[in-house]
Amino acid sequence: MKWLRQIVALVFPARYTRAQLKIIPRAPNPDIRNVFACFDYHHTKGKALVYALKRTRDRILTQYVAEHMAEHVYEYLAEQQQFSYFLNPIVVPVPITKRQRQVRGFNQTEALAREFAQLIGGSYTPYLAYKHRETEKQALVKSRSQRFINVQNCFSLSREQQSDLLHKDIIIIDDLVTTGATIASLEKTLRAAGARNVIAITVAH
Repeated sequence: MKWLRQIVALVFPARYTRAQLKIIPRAPNPDIRNVFACFDYHHTKGKALVYALKRTRDRILTQYVAEHMAEHVYEYLAEQQQFSYFLNPIVVPVPITKRQRQVRGFNQTEALAREFAQLIGGSYTPYLAYKHRETEKQALVKSRSQRFINVQNCFSLSREQQSDLLHKDIIIIDDLVTTGATIASLEKTLRAAGARNVIAITVAH
C-alpha cells in the first residue's frame, strides 16, 4: 500500500481544502436501491480519498466530505420531507468489530456520520447497531454472491435502542459501496426492528 500512501500525499497535501474535493470525479450511479454515492472510487483521486479517511483521522477532511454527502442527498431529502419522511432521521454509521477497532484505532464512518447528522439535523446514533462477528474483508471476496453470504446476519442492534426504531427513517453512512452487500445486511437488520425507510449515503462507489 506504499504506492497509495504516496498518492494520498500528492493528491491531498498536509491541509485539505474544499476545492481539492471538487476536482474528484463524481461516482457513477451505484444502481442499488436507496443507495447514494459521492465520488468515483475507480479514479485514483477517489481511491486516495477513501484511503485518507481510513488512515489519517483528519477531522477537517471528514467535515468537508460530510458536506459533500449532505449536498448530494439534499434534493432527495427535501422531496421526502414534503411527505413527512426523514424530518428527523436517525443517522447510523456502518459498525466494525472490536477487533477491527483495535487494529485501526477508530471507525472513520462514525466521524462522518456525526458531521453528516449535524448538517442535516439528524439524530447521530453510533451505538444503535454493532457487528457481532468477524467477516472476511469484502475486498478479498471476489464473487458478488459470496460477498452477500460473507456479511449475512453479521449485525445486531442494541437492546436499549432497537425499540425506538418503529416507524423511524434511517440513513446509513459508509465510506465505500461496491455490491451493496454490507449495507443490505445492515438494512435488513434495521427493517426487522420496524424501521420505516432506510437509505444509505457513501463517500465513494
